[in-house]
Formats: sequence, C-alpha cells, structure tokens
Amino acid sequence: MDEVSYSSPFIQKVADAIRTRHYSLRTEQTYTDWVKRFILFHGKQHPMDMIWENRRLLNFLHTWQCDAMSPPLPRIKR
Repeated sequence: MDEVSYSSPFIQKVADAIRTRHYSLRTEQTYTDWVKRFILFHGKQHPMDMIWENRRLLNFLHTWQCDAMSPPLPRIKR
C-alpha cells in the first residue's frame, strides 16, 4: 500500500489514526483534506481558542432549546 506523508505533524497523526482503522487510501485523503479545510476555514486558530467559541455557541443553543421547551406563560385576562 502506498503511504502518503504529510508536512503537518497534526495531519500526519490524523492519517495515522485512519490507517490504524484500515480505511482505504482514498478515504484517508478525503478525511485529511476535510481537516485541512476545517483548519483553514477557522483561520488556523489554536484549538483551545476554538473551544471557547464552541462553548459560547453550545451555551446559546442550550439556552435557546430550554426556552423553546419551557411551557408558555399563562395569559392574563383583563
């Protein structure tokens, strides 16, 4: 099997993890391309910085979901 080496140590770790699961070479290439695109899309931010952004988003979604699931307030007749 042809093994591809990557310039980024992180991408190489991703590829190694895929290889240990015995995925095809094409699947490995596709997954590593997606990871590269994800990293570039987020402006090469450090993962710890992205965690805080994700926590803010998850807190917002949780609050929104809880508000949506709460029963409506009773209407007061005047």
